[in-house]
Amino acid sequence: MRNEELLDDMTRYSLGNCVKEMLQIMMERIIIEQPNAPIDFLIQVVQNDPQIIALDIESRYHRMDLRSMGTKTRYLKLIFNDIVPKSSTDVTKAIFLEKLQQSSLLHEYFPRHRKDITSAFLQQQKQLPSRISFIDFSLVAKQVLSNPSVL
Repeated sequence: MRNEELLDDMTRYSLGNCVKEMLQIMMERIIIEQPNAPIDFLIQVVQNDPQIIALDIESRYHRMDLRSMGTKTRYLKLIFNDIVPKSSTDVTKAIFLEKLQQSSLLHEYFPRHRKDITSAFLQQQKQLPSRISFIDFSLVAKQVLSNPSVL
């Protein structure tokens, strides 16, 4: 199961980051130029070729969540309410982290950022309060959502 998930992540990454197109450009350049130092040449192509730079900018744009902050906040509230018991406004850190990783709503509303959001909470769990409120959740999640997804 883990290998299938890893392969799926790698496929999503390559599709989301225009890897095939970049490789095609690099192969064209190396066939046309036939440099004496192909590795150094390819490094220069990746760093300086306008077509590759344009592909990188395009792939970053597609990984951004361009919805309004109000929409993101509304979805985050729905996710948080699904995690927290109905009669409470917060939840213990351990339960929160467990339910966040299992959240189908997180996957539905933020498919590109779901792993990034979960990872951010796992990495920051020592700094998090013992009980997680919506404010705690939304601050970390909004910080993640302000960046392109890693895929």
